[in-house]
Amino acid sequence: MIMVRSIIIPASIITWFLLFSSIAFAQHRFPVRPDFEDTRLGFGISAGLPTSYSFKSSINAHIQWQHDFSAYVSGLASIGYTSFTSHERMKYSSEAEAFNLIPLKVGFKIFPVEHIYISNEVGMAIRSGSRSSAAFLYAPGLGFEFYEGLDLGLSLENFKKYEMGNLALKISYSFNLTRYSGYSF
Repeated sequence: MIMVRSIIIPASIITWFLLFSSIAFAQHRFPVRPDFEDTRLGFGISAGLPTSYSFKSSINAHIQWQHDFSAYVSGLASIGYTSFTSHERMKYSSEAEAFNLIPLKVGFKIFPVEHIYISNEVGMAIRSGSRSSAAFLYAPGLGFEFYEGLDLGLSLENFKKYEMGNLALKISYSFNLTRYSGYSF
């Protein structure tokens, strides 16, 4: 718990500082992304390292909707499925049970520099299985977005109720819905 808090608080401070400083700085520059009025639908996977000692790795698949509000700010909404794998010694114990979550998140991406973004998402994680429950989810991150739709990123998902987190490396591909349909949302 202490380890997670020691990561969450500095990550939150840095994310909010970069958010407000990049918005103030961005008002005097040209757009960093020429396709900034687009809406995208993306599909991706990620692999991660849980911050809890009970688990050794995680894998996630997600679908993400992204709409650009300006050249510097995009809104996000996503749903996914995350599965945590436990250590070998836990697999054979009577307490071992699959730990799978369905994260539902909304948030934003800030582009302080061309292609590079800082993201912040909040939402809830629903635990599936016989012990289903829901937890608050907070996920700051950063990444690199290519014009062709490829997105590489790193995020730290924090699940408040379960007192654990997940440091994940993600790769996703998004389709530009505005360009294909000619319709702007």
